[in-house]
Order: sequence, then C-alpha cells, then structure tokens
Amino acid sequence: PKLERAYFIPRPDHSNAAQHELALAHLDTAPDLDPGNAMILNERGLVHARMGNFQPAIMNYGNALRLAPGLHIARFNRAVAHRLRDDHDQAIAELTEFLRRQPRSAAGFYQRGLSHRSRKDFDAALADFNAALDLNPDFDDAAKAKLEAEQASRRAADRTEPRRQPA
Repeated sequence: PKLERAYFIPRPDHSNAAQHELALAHLDTAPDLDPGNAMILNERGLVHARMGNFQPAIMNYGNALRLAPGLHIARFNRAVAHRLRDDHDQAIAELTEFLRRQPRSAAGFYQRGLSHRSRKDFDAALADFNAALDLNPDFDDAAKAKLEAEQASRRAADRTEPRRQPA
C-alpha cells in the first residue's frame, strides 16, 4: 500500500538545484553508455520535474515511451507532469490510457481524480478517489482529496441553487 507514494513526483524542489544539475549531467552521459535504456530517460524526466521543468520532463517521458511502449511508469509520470503544469485535459487522457493498462493502480485513479477536481468535475473526481480507496483503503491522500472534493461539490451546488425568498 505504501508503494503508491513511490510513484509521486514531489513538488518542484529548487533547494537541491546543484544536486539536480549534477544528476542531469550524469544522466546526460548515460544514453551513450546504454542507448536503449528507457529508464534513463524516465529518470531524466523525474529530475527535470523535481526542478519544475515540466516541458523537458514530458519530452523525456515521451522518448522513454518511444523506446519502451510498455514502460507504464513513464506514462504515469508524464501524466503527472501535465497535471502539475495545469494541463488537466492532457493529464486525464494520459491517466485514462495508463489505467487501461494498469487498472489496479490506486495512484493512477488518485492523480486523475486530482485533475478532474481541478476542472471542477466533482462527480468524476469522486469516482476516481473512491476507486483509489477501494484499491488501497489506507491511501490517506486519496481520502483527504475525496473529502475536499465532496466539500467543493456541496459549495458549488449551494451557489447554483436558487435562493428562496421568505413569504
């Protein structure tokens, strides 16, 4: 169950910029040593994402998928990078494809739920958060996101209901 956390790209962390630059320098030489290794490209994407450079991250994940179409973690990571760029339509499309291939991924449902919630599609968000919790009942982030989506959905409904005037 705690494995789900391994799939999350942390928020950009600029405090380790020197370490990230060093990691990129090493990863830039790795393809010369092992040109068919898609995981190297995935790792480069992760470093770019940690630096907040989502476009190069997305490009690296895409290159990894071209080398290894079955490298599902690269598709997942690319989807998360799209979500972190606020490109929720693309994130949802990527995560839907990821979930088609990995239907038991609580992390996939959670991430897609976050994008649905950002688009204010609360019914779809709640369905995804519920699916994540069905797969992993101890998934605290999904439980919290579900509660937040329920509250946001109620607030949105309150704003759209006509106010009754006292008689």
